[in-house]
Amino acid sequence: MPPDHQKQNVIRFAEKTSHAMATALNVVQTSHSFVVVLVSMTSRGFCN
Repeated sequence: MPPDHQKQNVIRFAEKTSHAMATALNVVQTSHSFVVVLVSMTSRGFCN
């Protein structure tokens, strides 16, 4: 549960969380959602 000061700015909290996760996983952070990536991969024949 985020502290009260982070609840006041949900978008900033989400951005910081996304950055922290990407850094921890040693991957590049993108603005693509899972659904966008899945549709793109499906249209290119990478997914069944």
